[in-house]
Amino acid sequence: MTEELMVGTVGWDYSEWAGTYYPDDMPEDWRFGYYSNDFRSVLVPGDHFPGGDLPAVGDWLEDCDESFRFVVEIPATALAEPAPDRLTEFMDCLGGLDQRTAGYYLNLTQVEASPTQLVTWLEPVTRRGPLCVNARPADIDNAEFSQLLSRLDVGLCWSPDVSSAPAAGGRLMLALTETQDPKQQRHIVEALERWAQASQGTAGVFFGGVNATNAATQTRIIAEMLGI
Repeated sequence: MTEELMVGTVGWDYSEWAGTYYPDDMPEDWRFGYYSNDFRSVLVPGDHFPGGDLPAVGDWLEDCDESFRFVVEIPATALAEPAPDRLTEFMDCLGGLDQRTAGYYLNLTQVEASPTQLVTWLEPVTRRGPLCVNARPADIDNAEFSQLLSRLDVGLCWSPDVSSAPAAGGRLMLALTETQDPKQQRHIVEALERWAQASQGTAGVFFGGVNATNAATQTRIIAEMLGI
């Protein structure tokens, strides 16, 4: 693999993790620092950004070392009209986080957009760094959509619960899952390694759900045992 495989969770700022992952009495603003001591990457959900001038970004940078990598989800609010002004404003407000970002994530499963509209969303992001998108089945099967992703070198997110291997193409591949099965976790790690070797891109698996940290820890151990 050209880079170390990213293994982490989708977000970290969850009250339901208190007592199971975070100590019960730990202040909420210590959560990211605690997380970044255990994991080396995270997918930052759009709802983790407080909005406006994104004041929390500076705190995150102070609470992790320079090797920690972020994958940033573009929040839905950044895609609202007037676009692409809102998107550009959001990207500009990332500040120093932009320098530690392995790539960007855009969830298109809840939106309908013309090819022209998609270009206004995708192009500004790809100028900043690698992008991986999640899309509706109808879009995935659409030749024009596939050609657009290929032209902009955008990856298509992989759901290991739905398909056995990630799609070719793009500079960034994200596997999104909640699986707790070690065999499936090993399969994910090995499949992402093959993708990265073929594409010379960056790959990561990010877990959601209440047991996300357990799954991420287990997967990281599997990857280390495999030398990935």
